[in-house]
Amino acid sequence: MKFDSMRAWNEAVAMLKTNRDVLVALGGVFLLLPSLAIMLLFPPPDMQGVKEPKAIIALFSEWFQANWPPVVVLSLITTIGTLAVLAMLSSRHRPTVAEAIRMGAIALLPLVAAQLLMGMGVGLFGGIIIAIGAATQVGAVAAVAFVSVLLMMLYVVVRSMLVTPVVVNEQTYNPVKALRRTWSLTDGNFWRLLGFFALLTVATYIVSALIGGMGRLLFTLIAGPDGGKIGASVVASIVGAITNLVYLAALAATHRQLSGDIEKVGETFA
Repeated sequence: MKFDSMRAWNEAVAMLKTNRDVLVALGGVFLLLPSLAIMLLFPPPDMQGVKEPKAIIALFSEWFQANWPPVVVLSLITTIGTLAVLAMLSSRHRPTVAEAIRMGAIALLPLVAAQLLMGMGVGLFGGIIIAIGAATQVGAVAAVAFVSVLLMMLYVVVRSMLVTPVVVNEQTYNPVKALRRTWSLTDGNFWRLLGFFALLTVATYIVSALIGGMGRLLFTLIAGPDGGKIGASVVASIVGAITNLVYLAALAATHRQLSGDIEKVGETFA
């Protein structure tokens, strides 16, 4: 089946409009509040003026070591909530909020296993390619090998992008079967999927940056630098939750289309 990006977008918008009350509640509890808690209670290190990759890694490593217990817990809450939202958006039956959360919790470990398998496979083959390129001791060959690995990673990411709805909504809890299923669904649609989600990513990034910048400036003018930081964190968390909902709706619509699910979008929810 050829992927129709316009149809996917229209269905995603319909999902969001039809079920905005439920999505606002789930998004607020599982996407907004954990993100806001991390930004306000355990703020990540300030990266302004830091350009060296080693320095950036060192700062984040120090931050994570100091805050990992609450950060991991809040991240798990966000992940389960994300899976619950996806279950609500595209499940073939009509789950209640409690059922959607349960579906998200059950899908968590199989999804992590599938992603680990995919990451290990890419890391293994990528490492071999880079090692061969480096062994030639020719700069151009090593550069080509590195670029080839990056392109391979992009290809694998796009081809396996439906693994989350496959695990959650098709309840395919075998990681290998889930990866095979998403590989089958995306067959022949690499460029269409890449174009659609790349455009969606760029658009949401631009909108988020503009709103975040204006929010920080506004709060700074009203409440000073400290108030500006708090206001910017609140705005960033709200915008992040909204953009995540948009992305999840697009992912759900894509899965529905490529899986041949012709159930009307408006009938997905109770």
